[in-house]
Amino acid sequence: MCSALQALATWVVDHGGLISPEVELRLERSGSTAFAKVAIPSETQLISCPLKLVIEYEKVREFWKLESPADPVIAIRLFLCCQRLRGPASFWDPYISILPDSFDTPLYFSDLELELLRGTNIYGEIGLRREAWYQEWQNAVTLLPTNENKELYTFELYLWACTVLTSRSFPSKIVLPNSPLESYPVLIPLVDSLNHFPKTAITWNNESDKFTLISGKTIAPSQEIFNNYGPKGNEELLMGYGFCIPNNEADMVTLRLAETHIDGPKQTLMAEYRQRNPRLIFHLTHVDPLPLLLIEYFRIQVANHRETSALLASRDAGLRCALSALDKLSLALGAKLAAIKYEGIGADGEMGREMEIKAKSRRKIIDMYISTQVSILRKSLCETDVETNITQLKQIGWIDLEVALSYQQFKQDIEDAFGVSSATEIREYQYEDQVLMLFVCFLKLTNNEPEWVERMSKHYRDEEDINEAEEEQYIALMEPMMDTNGEVFSSNQFTTGMVSWAAQVIDQESVNIKVGGKEIVAISDGK
Repeated sequence: MCSALQALATWVVDHGGLISPEVELRLERSGSTAFAKVAIPSETQLISCPLKLVIEYEKVREFWKLESPADPVIAIRLFLCCQRLRGPASFWDPYISILPDSFDTPLYFSDLELELLRGTNIYGEIGLRREAWYQEWQNAVTLLPTNENKELYTFELYLWACTVLTSRSFPSKIVLPNSPLESYPVLIPLVDSLNHFPKTAITWNNESDKFTLISGKTIAPSQEIFNNYGPKGNEELLMGYGFCIPNNEADMVTLRLAETHIDGPKQTLMAEYRQRNPRLIFHLTHVDPLPLLLIEYFRIQVANHRETSALLASRDAGLRCALSALDKLSLALGAKLAAIKYEGIGADGEMGREMEIKAKSRRKIIDMYISTQVSILRKSLCETDVETNITQLKQIGWIDLEVALSYQQFKQDIEDAFGVSSATEIREYQYEDQVLMLFVCFLKLTNNEPEWVERMSKHYRDEEDINEAEEEQYIALMEPMMDTNGEVFSSNQFTTGMVSWAAQVIDQESVNIKVGGKEIVAISDGK
């Protein structure tokens, strides 16, 4: 054990603390930690710290002689700065002296290291946190007593104190349950030495005069003794503590959506939705890469009038709404994934060859964080892919060019009118929407799909009040069909009003989807 760590252990024990004889303390690059000298049975008291050594608000308030309440967090940060400046003259020097001078949290990253994080959530949070702490520091130093040399309280020192608190603290409500204050972070010397590992069986025991860590199961000889900070994803661990965990089950990607303006009946839907998710923040995980709450949000966004009515009545909005929601969601996820330049930071990537990063451990941490973010986003994108759900969707049913051209009479009329007979040709000529409009008219004229047509007729009316430009477009579409001498399109029911109705159906009920690597337009069957 190094002399600084030995001094801390002696200081804690001399004031009523405990270190089990089976525990070996070590000071490593990542900080102080502990290992088992021999097998340690469960229910063993590993390390304890007397409450008199805990750095908490009441001690800090007494130290600063604060007559009126202050922000506990700011007061503790200033206290840490002060104790570090005092050096050996500080009562807490045995503890302060073993704290790292710098950290592996992103606010300590070099510009090159920060660039690797571009496109991730953390990249944006770094600047926000730095600015918030900088503004806090500017206000905090004005609160110092007049006998303190404020010039010594630099932002770098305040940043150090902030990071000590984020990376080593415990919640006061657990350590000091009788405190009347809202929970805030407190520091527990020596007890905070243990590193985090998920699902570690360990007990935090708050006795009358000390705080103790107790083993929850047998610890093998030479095994590192871990604490358990709770289920924290790599983003939270990297930002607050400066490390990541491989295969972290608690890892997540946070998706924040900007609020968009909506009107009409959708306002009622969105108001109810915002009661359940007011901040429009979604957490994508390995287990749940596509939360239902996220899909529901996009269904509300893309719902047409018919689908909005169904959602208001707590009914399924149908295939078109589901597909369109998946399409919009896929675009949002794809954009987020594309913003992360993950391919460029690997050992063989171009960026990796050009950049020289001194701290290899930080590079490993960054790679671990980004790889898990990318993995979850890719899994989420797979869930939005239409072809992943193609069998189920076909059972629900849709109408596309292939379905339309399976009606031999309609196919013959299209070939006679426009000289094309295959879906491929129609898509090449970018005539897909127009042909589908004609097919919808065909269904209405022949009554081949009475239930579907009836539903569409209820929601979309033949529009007689058509502007001149629309009328010209509709007539140009109708005339070739009427000239084919086919029985269906020679009907006097085939009017510009009917075509306008079909145009509404295509506009409101169709969705662009990718099937077999090609973009197609599919029309909901109205279910």
